[in-house]
Amino acid sequence: MLENKKENQWNDKFIDRGYIFTNTACSSIDLNKVNNIIKEATDISSISKRVTTHTLRHTHISTLAQLGINLKAIQYRELVTVIIKQL
Repeated sequence: MLENKKENQWNDKFIDRGYIFTNTACSSIDLNKVNNIIKEATDISSISKRVTTHTLRHTHISTLAQLGINLKAIQYRELVTVIIKQL
């Protein structure tokens, strides 16, 4: 019950700015911080390759292409994301 109350309090403060990773103030996290979090996760896993946010972005786009998503649609989606982040 206490956990639900805390979650509801956080949800009331949350403003969706389109970020995947946010800090407690709902602002974007520094890219280096995200990469450090990813590195910590890969260090404790069996993943031996270096993984960064760019790796995840590339993997995401490759997966969409493998699923048959039109490359123009993927490019448009990337462009819209960039434009929205500029606002």
